[in-house]
Amino acid sequence: MLKIADVGTDRQVPEITSLKVIPDYGLKIRLKGGGKATADLSGVVMKFTPFAALQDPVLFAKAEIVSHGMAVGWPNGLDYSATSILNVAEAQKSMSGDAFVAWQARVGLSNAEAADALDVNRDTIKNYRRKKKNAVPYAIKISCDAMEKDKSLLLARVQARKPGRPKLVSAANQKV
Repeated sequence: MLKIADVGTDRQVPEITSLKVIPDYGLKIRLKGGGKATADLSGVVMKFTPFAALQDPVLFAKAEIVSHGMAVGWPNGLDYSATSILNVAEAQKSMSGDAFVAWQARVGLSNAEAADALDVNRDTIKNYRRKKKNAVPYAIKISCDAMEKDKSLLLARVQARKPGRPKLVSAANQKV
């Protein structure tokens, strides 16, 4: 997990201590406290209109740490916050089966509840859990990340379940 520096009493802001530009619009950063991340910003550069000028690889390569480590900036005045860089890097990571199991434990979901939340069947959840090192589908990772960050998304998708098997009710005991 990435470490971030405390700023004030009510929020934490990452502080970049070193930066390396890598080919095809990538950035490698190190953070105060020992964290590090690699982010491919090609989507930002190619699809986010305000950053179109950075499609010039010579300009992109001139990235530097600005705002006391709180952002990366370019000579044309554009900058991208450390938090946004970390968000991109985190979103680009794959999710292994082990990471899926850890997510399930952190949010407290059984296999049946995880299946409900992710709109898949229980066998699919069991397959994700068995993958160990291989990545689960990216759309599932995005959903897991979103539900962990915003509990209301998770709670909106989970159906209440009672532990154990449902009790059988005989036709003779049912009231009409």
